[in-house]
Amino acid sequence: MARTVAIVLGIVYALMGVVGFFSTGFIGPDGFFASNALYAGALVIVGALLLVGAFFATERIRTFNGVLGAILVLFALAGFLMVPDRGTMIGMLIGGSDHWLNLILGVVLLGSSMTSQEPMDATHRRSSATA
Repeated sequence: MARTVAIVLGIVYALMGVVGFFSTGFIGPDGFFASNALYAGALVIVGALLLVGAFFATERIRTFNGVLGAILVLFALAGFLMVPDRGTMIGMLIGGSDHWLNLILGVVLLGSSMTSQEPMDATHRRSSATA
C-alpha cells in the first residue's frame, strides 16, 4: 500500500511540477493551482523523492512517507496561516488550492505510513500446526 501511494503521488507531484513551468490556466501564476518556477521545481523534487522512495524496503518507505507527509501537512498549515489566498511563501507562489492539495496528500502519505505491513508471501508465514 505504501509503495503504491508513493508511486501514484510521486507521478502526480512530478507532473504538476512539470506543467507548473508553463502557464496553462490550471497550473501557473494565474491558474487554479498557483505556481512559479521555484514552486514548480519543488513539486518536481517532491515527486522525484516519492518515486525514488517507492523502491525502498517496505519499512523504510512507510517511514519515508510519514516524514514527507508530515512535512507537507506542516507546509500546508503554514500556508493557511501565512498566505490564506494567493501570494508568496519562501519565494514560492502558492494559493489556497495548493494548501488544500498539500494537506490532503500529506494526510494520505501519513495514513499510508501507518498502515500495517505488506502481507508476507507463503514462504515467510508461520505454519499454524497444532500439537
